[in-house]
Amino acid sequence: MRALILAAIFLSVVLSCAGAQADTGEACPSDNYLYPEPTMEEVCGPVPPTNQCSGGDGPCWAAVNEQQKKHQQCRTQFSKDDAERKKHNALVLRCHGKQSEQEPQQKPVAKPDQQGSTKDALKAALEDAKKKTEAASRPTTFHQEQEQIRKEGQDYVKGEQKRYSDELEAKRARDLELEQERREVEKLEREVEANKALIRGDMSRTYEISCNMNIPKIRVLIENIKACAYRHCPKLATSQDAFHCSQRVHEVDYKCFFPIESLWREMERAQCNSIAKQ
Repeated sequence: MRALILAAIFLSVVLSCAGAQADTGEACPSDNYLYPEPTMEEVCGPVPPTNQCSGGDGPCWAAVNEQQKKHQQCRTQFSKDDAERKKHNALVLRCHGKQSEQEPQQKPVAKPDQQGSTKDALKAALEDAKKKTEAASRPTTFHQEQEQIRKEGQDYVKGEQKRYSDELEAKRARDLELEQERREVEKLEREVEANKALIRGDMSRTYEISCNMNIPKIRVLIENIKACAYRHCPKLATSQDAFHCSQRVHEVDYKCFFPIESLWREMERAQCNSIAKQ
C-alpha cells in the first residue's frame, strides 16, 4: 500500500512537470536553463564615431555611413534576440517558482529526456555570445577602412611631393646648363671684342698715316695693298675692292691686310680720297 502511494505521488509530480505552465498561462519552455544576457555594447560594439571625416563627401563618409548602417542592423537584431532571451528566462523563472517554493537555480537540472537538447542549446548560446564578444573586441570595419584611406592619402601626397620635387630639380638643372652656356657665350663675345680692339690698336699704332704723308709713300702702300689683294682676289682692280676682299678672306696675311683697314679709315677721316686716286 505504501509503495502504491509513493508511485502515485511520483506520477503526479512527473505529470505536473511535463505540462507545467507559468503564472501567465504560457507553456513552460522545454529548456529550463537561463540564457546569458549580454549588453548591446558587448554584442554590437560602441557607436561608430562620425567626427573622423572632413568635407561633405568622399570615401571616408561612405565608410562612415556603411558602418552606421551595419551598427543599426546589429542593434535591431540584438533587440529582437534580447527580447526572446528575457522572455525565455522570465518563463523559466516563473515555471521554476510554480514547480517549487525554493528560489530558481541559475542552471536547474533538466529532465532526463531533455538533458541532451538542453546542453546543446546552452552550448550554442554560449558559443554565439563568445563570438559576438570577440567580434566586438576586434577593430571595426569602419576603423580599418578609415586607416586604409588615411594610408592611401598619405602615399598619394608623398608621391605627388616626390614628383614635384623631381620636376623642380630637373628644371633647376636645365636652367643651370642654360646659364652656363650663356656665360660661355658672353665670355667668347668679350674675348672677340677684346681681340678686335687689340688688333685695331696695333694697326693704328703701326700704320698710323695722315694727309701730311707724302704721296709717294701712300702710293707705295697702296701698291703693296693691291699686290696683296691680287694674291687672294686676282680679279680685283682697285684698292677699295682690295679692302673689301680683305674682309672676306679667312686666312688673312696680317702684314698685308692690316694696313688696308687702317689706311682707308685714316684717309676717309682726313678726306684724302683725292690723294688715293692719284
